[in-house]
Amino acid sequence: MSAISRREVLAATGLAATGGLGGCLLRQRGPGTGHIYIENTDDTSHRVALWVAPRSVDAETPGETGTDGETGTGEGTGDADPIVAAWYRVPEGDAVEFQDVIEPDQGYEVRAALPDAPPADRVTGVVDPCSGEAAGERVVSVRIRPDGLGIIPWGCEDSYTKGDMNYVDASERRIEPVEGTVAAPST
Repeated sequence: MSAISRREVLAATGLAATGGLGGCLLRQRGPGTGHIYIENTDDTSHRVALWVAPRSVDAETPGETGTDGETGTGEGTGDADPIVAAWYRVPEGDAVEFQDVIEPDQGYEVRAALPDAPPADRVTGVVDPCSGEAAGERVVSVRIRPDGLGIIPWGCEDSYTKGDMNYVDASERRIEPVEGTVAAPST
């Protein structure tokens, strides 16, 4: 084998190895991504409003000191723009999924409601930031059950297993925005 051939072989091998490693790294979802699911475990179709926004420092637990040294008021998300704010159609046995929308080092406020729900039947959940390295995918599930809605912020350490449902991208089930409805946060 000549010197030129060996160089070509080494260059091609190096390029293939680098490309393969780069492809693996690009496909991996690091601890920086997380998903939200609206899972309908009821036997009827529902319209569900979902509103999700990052929690500001002012939203710390009342009396708790935030990272900026200020004491939290517990007053909500402040001026944070929601990352999800719309109504979605969720047939029985289906789940609407929002892929790669939440970060492990950020806290979130999650609100969900059914149409014309009285205040007692609207649910609000707080998703705290993960501390340290997140081992699994960050997941928040909003569950529609025969007895109402529930919000489950899954831990940062475990991987989430999807239920036996048809998971559909949220854009396919979006109906309308939440502004002016029972799901919009009060200002």
